[in-house]
Amino acid sequence: PPIAGLPDELLLEILARVPRASLPPLPAVCRRFASLLASQAFLQLRRASGRLRPCLLAVSSSSARALLLHLHASASASASASSLEVSALPLPPRCGGAAFAHARAVAVGRHVYLVGRGATLRVDPLTGAARACALTLFPRSKFAAAAVGARIYVSGGSARTAAVEEYDPAADAWRVVAEAPRRRYGCAGTGAAGVFYIAGGVAVSGGGAAGTAAHACAGSVDALHVGSGTRVWARHPVLVIPQHRWTWASP
Repeated sequence: PPIAGLPDELLLEILARVPRASLPPLPAVCRRFASLLASQAFLQLRRASGRLRPCLLAVSSSSARALLLHLHASASASASASSLEVSALPLPPRCGGAAFAHARAVAVGRHVYLVGRGATLRVDPLTGAARACALTLFPRSKFAAAAVGARIYVSGGSARTAAVEEYDPAADAWRVVAEAPRRRYGCAGTGAAGVFYIAGGVAVSGGGAAGTAAHACAGSVDALHVGSGTRVWARHPVLVIPQHRWTWASP
């Protein structure tokens, strides 16, 4: 078609003016559209034309269905009165039902990754496009997740394994990179300065359901340094001394 013969610069100008509600299906048109819509130039043009607005992603999940909602400020909202427009984003196959029960959201670049027990979803809040990604190697619930650099790390949420998994968005693949000292459940995660921190929750031990025991570990933090390839775990709240390469101490 004639549009395929347009140069990238002109096609970007056209795509940047497409209404927000019409953007979600465009990355599936062809690889060229997907590449242009994911580019920094598209983001800059969208911002220059005043079409970028604060938005919020929300997931509603039940045993029957999952619903991904996109909430953003209305274009007609005045400075004194704010209003929200809510739209449902289409979910890819494998992302229905209870796939996102107790899921974790992690931002890498301009994408938001929803990591659930039965699905992993990459959402572009700018275009509304959602794509199913590789599942974690071990099913998890109420686990710790965070971005460190350009990769995602998850730990906890399973009584069967203490494995820490790393996700590479470029390769769309998970791999085990370490073993945590505790099998935490209901924990929280964050990343800073090349370190993945896992805090709180309960420590679960034991093999079967009948023999599983748990005790609170709300006052402890486990930390994995992933930036330099060395992995150091701390079993208690830690203090990082910047003068050394990586020094852990108990307060």
